[in-house]
Amino acid sequence: MNRIKFLVPLLALFAMASCGQKNSYTINGQLQAENFDGNTIYLTDLVSGNAIDSTTLSNGTFTFNGVVDEAFIGRIAIAPNENGQSYYGICFVEPGTIFIDIFSDSLSGTPMNDAYYANFTNNNELLEYRNLLSEYYALYVGAATPEARKEVEKQYDSIDNLYMSATKTVAENVFNSNKNNILGAYALTMLADQMNTAEELQSKMNEAGEKVQSFAPLKSRLVMLESISKTAVGQKFTNLKGTDYATGNPTTLSAMIEGQVALVDFWASWCGPCRQEIKENLIRIHKTYAPKGLKVIGIDVNDDPVKHKTVTEDLGITYNQLIDNIDNSACDIYGINGIPHIILIAADGTILARDLRGDAIEEAVKEALAK
Repeated sequence: MNRIKFLVPLLALFAMASCGQKNSYTINGQLQAENFDGNTIYLTDLVSGNAIDSTTLSNGTFTFNGVVDEAFIGRIAIAPNENGQSYYGICFVEPGTIFIDIFSDSLSGTPMNDAYYANFTNNNELLEYRNLLSEYYALYVGAATPEARKEVEKQYDSIDNLYMSATKTVAENVFNSNKNNILGAYALTMLADQMNTAEELQSKMNEAGEKVQSFAPLKSRLVMLESISKTAVGQKFTNLKGTDYATGNPTTLSAMIEGQVALVDFWASWCGPCRQEIKENLIRIHKTYAPKGLKVIGIDVNDDPVKHKTVTEDLGITYNQLIDNIDNSACDIYGINGIPHIILIAADGTILARDLRGDAIEEAVKEALAK
């Protein structure tokens, strides 16, 4: 009898140990960069932001060990060095031994990591486009005149379109081969970034399993696409609540528009392209077309009040600004995931254009005022 009593717990313990071994993972990583040895390196869940583990970089290497019940996308980041520099990489944390080189983006060792690296990171076509985009971005930053910058921007946009098309093809293939794991969910998220309607994304999600359908970034993108549909060209604009920058009093977007043709710019002081668009186009357009009935309105989002005030004064912005500081919902309501985002609204409240940039802004304003 005594032997039987002890045998049951031992079998249970053995089963638990076997389960732990089956679901265990090891991440062997390296970061061969100067002035980082001894710094803490962190593993977090990329989607939830939850901290998973931490260790110390020693001789350019690190190791994480653990047990995973459900695979997740891990973000591995090193604490900044004395110069404020840092590095990070991602991997798919699943059972097995994973290798990651954060400096070179190398990734291998388990099925999802091998597939991710082969299709996205080490894809020759995508690599070529990424290198070209880096080169043209450097030319854009170093352009001596606004005219030269616009010419480089056109070339950059042309290459970016090719890159996005190639990425879409790769992501489609990866999704079709991984319809019930987080690699497939990640690939569908990349596809979703190029989708224009919630129906299109929902259709793709319906093809997939529960692990893809429950992926939080896809759910968020679905909500965003629904918001875009509600505020698409041809729809009436949705009102926003906020604070009038000039007075500090509560106000609304409709109160600022006052039933006139309105150019609405979603921006923030920390956004370089936003500042560039204001400096090169919006201030001039305001001065030129305000006497002809145009309202230019800045919607300041996710910003620091002090920095916003400094940039506003430095740029010389005199048109109305609505500070999105009541419920921080402006971008969610309009389905905006990148700024600047400039919307043109007709006098009757109909949205005439979205995501205007560069010369297209003034052309759209002229056409709207001529009606």
